[in-house]
Amino acid sequence: AENVFLARYDFLTATNTPAVRARWLAWRAARTTAFYRELAKRLRAANPAMRIYIHAPDEPAGYVERGVDAKAVLAIPGIAGLIQSRSVTNFRWKLHRGYEEDDGWQTLYAPEAVELARVKRLQGSLKMLYSGGDYWETFTRSLDMKRFPVAFQDADVKPWGRWWLMELAYVLAKSDVLELCTGQQPLYALGHEREAREWAKAYRALPALDFADMGGVTDPVAGRCRLTKNGLYFYVVNIHHGALTAVVDFGSADSPEMIDLSSGARMKGRAIALKPYQLRSFLIPRETLGDRTRIGPLAVRDIDRTCYDARFSELAAAQQTFDAHGIPHAREDAILASARQLVAEGRMQAAYNALFRKELNRFVSRCGQMPLVVAERRLMDKGVFRINCGTADYTTIDGDLFFPDVAWNGDYGKRATQQGGAPRKADAVKAAKYRTLYETEAFAFDGYSFNVGRPGRYRVTLFLKAGWKRDFRPDWWIFSVTANGKTLLDNADLYVAQDGDFDRPYTPSFEVEVGEGGRLDLDFTSPPDYYLYNWNRPNSTTRLLNGLTVERLN
Repeated sequence: AENVFLARYDFLTATNTPAVRARWLAWRAARTTAFYRELAKRLRAANPAMRIYIHAPDEPAGYVERGVDAKAVLAIPGIAGLIQSRSVTNFRWKLHRGYEEDDGWQTLYAPEAVELARVKRLQGSLKMLYSGGDYWETFTRSLDMKRFPVAFQDADVKPWGRWWLMELAYVLAKSDVLELCTGQQPLYALGHEREAREWAKAYRALPALDFADMGGVTDPVAGRCRLTKNGLYFYVVNIHHGALTAVVDFGSADSPEMIDLSSGARMKGRAIALKPYQLRSFLIPRETLGDRTRIGPLAVRDIDRTCYDARFSELAAAQQTFDAHGIPHAREDAILASARQLVAEGRMQAAYNALFRKELNRFVSRCGQMPLVVAERRLMDKGVFRINCGTADYTTIDGDLFFPDVAWNGDYGKRATQQGGAPRKADAVKAAKYRTLYETEAFAFDGYSFNVGRPGRYRVTLFLKAGWKRDFRPDWWIFSVTANGKTLLDNADLYVAQDGDFDRPYTPSFEVEVGEGGRLDLDFTSPPDYYLYNWNRPNSTTRLLNGLTVERLN
């Protein structure tokens, strides 16, 4: 029987013109808006005071993939605004699971804050933001298994000390968020009551209104103000990990008297001292405000640069180490040059983001593995690549060096929009060679790429074994593999390839041709109806590898 969902997908993407797809997207978005309109109507009928928020989808994916027209939804009576959610510990969870460090932290605290800025533009400010930590399984027994029998425990891996405030400071600086919600488990403020109280005193004293940017600097400190019947409210927030001083221009030589909203103390002065990631809020009362309707611009001084000086020295030493061994590092040099420029411009939060990117972290860590780095480079120069999939470490197996499983870096690596990895038991694996490869596994990736250096013939060997015994059955572990567009495996069933033996690996080997440009792309795909609601078919996580090798033949 025809798969109706696959037929609809073909109708909208392959058979017809973009105009047909555009009309369908508009029709679907209108239906979604109608649903939200009816939902808001019923909720407000039950409770007229209820505030209704809709989670803001990413753009353009929100409209194309989810059918949400953000502007139309905001126009619905009763919809208070769009909200966003963020996970502050997802990158730590991935490291705990043994994944290679990704760019999750850099993206979460990107200087541009693209999604926060987009929602702010739509509605003047971000009305609400939810932030919390990822659920974290440690597989640890409880202290009393008789009374509290559990299979695993939930760990608390929130940032320590004032770093805990980084998330709150960043989202306020970038979006003027009116309501901050935190949660998940363990509770986000648990263990950080002192920092939470400090923040709440300054934040909750401000009126829940859209504030205007002061102008001037926005990194490493941001400031906004709002005129009300009580006077002029304003706040300054530090998005830097070190202490600094914000300097506010009040439009006159003398500072007006103002009230520190955290302490109630009255004070004067243009200079406002800020601890790392501190928020301070103030009110200039009507009686001292004069004819001011706003203040600014904002400036900054007394920035603590200790961390940056140390990091630049560390990276300069890494450059010298790589130079001494003849290992190129142009990509890292480009990032470092950008970071130096950001520091020169005083954009310290952006500079910190650049200086601690995963590429530079790996650059430094590899200095302690230089014999392995040199051996890796010599093998790559010979057109030899060996990857132990699912591990971020170098491994020597049966005398052969295997490279870490890393994201595409210009030399080699994995391409993945989503990916997974897991340890596996390999004691019973029936492999005469490279048994250790089967102790780890990468899955749900899109492919691997290699800069093999020159055209020619290469041998590609894949090391595969199903890793989940409960689902080891026919017509489940199915995927295809191509090399530069040439089919190597066509809807291969791993159960059949392993002869129905869970412990028997499958190690197919192929000769492939690499043309001008010297790049080899291995693409792993699933049957198209994996994603089209036919739950009796296999899923995309069965695109897996335990290891692979590439070797030049001529």
